[in-house]
Amino acid sequence: YVDDAVAGLRTRIVVEAASTANVTISSGLEAGDTIDGITLVAGDEVLLKDQSTDSQNGIYTAVGSGAGAASRSTEYDAIAEISGQIVVVNQGTLEMLL
Repeated sequence: YVDDAVAGLRTRIVVEAASTANVTISSGLEAGDTIDGITLVAGDEVLLKDQSTDSQNGIYTAVGSGAGAASRSTEYDAIAEISGQIVVVNQGTLEMLL
């Protein structure tokens, strides 16, 4: 019974903030930049969900100030690693339901 009950459960992915508009990945995810009212720190994971190019949506890791382009989180850089997961946004000013 327990095996069947937990088989459908998904894990949670916790990110610090989520986008509310298109973000310039080459410069918009550096320490000190603001996403949804949250000032990023290097290492923060951020959910980008509003990109003009759908393939750019995903979870990214913020880089240090002046470091340039952020990259996808190494833990969640393939669709199989994020598909079906629950993404919890730790902070932000806008309420959202995904």
